[in-house]
Amino acid sequence: MQDLLERLSEILSQQLVLYNKLLLILSDQRYALPTGNTEDIHEVLTQQETLTLELKALEEARLPIMEKLSQHLQKPPEQLTLMKLAKLVEEPF
Repeated sequence: MQDLLERLSEILSQQLVLYNKLLLILSDQRYALPTGNTEDIHEVLTQQETLTLELKALEEARLPIMEKLSQHLQKPPEQLTLMKLAKLVEEPF
């Protein structure tokens, strides 16, 4: 179970980094759209699409880990949220 928790922690950390990047890109988009500069808009949209795909891949990796953790903890997968998981496991997680 320790390996699953470590992998989950890695995935969540990567998601956090990517969501922060996405926020910056969305801010860039907000400034690029009114200018009508198609090159800037295209660049922002390309970056946004890339990050979205990366986030989707991380989420697809996270879900089976949560499923396995729910089995270890004998909890229904749909009821095992990250908050509940944090309460059930010991430090350092």
